[in-house]
Amino acid sequence: MGVYRDGFVQKSYNSISKKFNIFLKNEKYGSKKALEYLIEERKITEKIIDLYEIGYCPEKISLPDNLNFLRDRIVFPVKDEYGDVAGFTSRIYEKNDDRERWLNDIYDKSYFLYGLDVAFDYIIKYNFIILVEGSVDALLCYKSGLKNTVALLTTKFSDIQMAKIMRLTHNIVVVMDGNESGQMASKEICENINKYRDMKSINVCLKENGIEYDPAEYLSKKSPKFIINQIKKNLNKE
Repeated sequence: MGVYRDGFVQKSYNSISKKFNIFLKNEKYGSKKALEYLIEERKITEKIIDLYEIGYCPEKISLPDNLNFLRDRIVFPVKDEYGDVAGFTSRIYEKNDDRERWLNDIYDKSYFLYGLDVAFDYIIKYNFIILVEGSVDALLCYKSGLKNTVALLTTKFSDIQMAKIMRLTHNIVVVMDGNESGQMASKEICENINKYRDMKSINVCLKENGIEYDPAEYLSKKSPKFIINQIKKNLNKE
């Protein structure tokens, strides 16, 4: 499958994404628990749900065969910088659900940065970008005022993603998980960034008093002040 889908399929994906967002907010589709999970457990506001077009896929709905895995799951559309839907990532929302926690549509992750369509203007405005791993990390960063945040949806960072960022800024703040694997990934990403001339990377490790956090965990419990201070210190911002 190519990076972008043909025109008919692309329009279909855009339309499906909007329907999922409507389903999430309408209890008759069985989405009440999914919406409660997002708002009460993950602390994501309805405004952000609509901004990122987060949705819910009902159990009984007509879908293309390649999207059957989305049934009864929360759906996060992955868009390009222009707002067109490239694919979907999805999550279960009940603790007693023994299915795979996260499942993805088949699309090339190396071409996309989750939330870039939302963060685009803020990246230019502030002249730096924040890279996180997961979609919920990006959502809670936005909620905390860090609106120039995008997610890799993996721990790998590609040359294609770098090229997209270089058009907007030469300053990249990497905020991966605070655990050992997250920091190993962060180190690798920063080393990759620093190979490029005039590019600057900053690693922010979310670890306090021996406790390791991912960005979503950290921002759901604490102020973003620590992250902001690290950015100011390293980018010499007033």
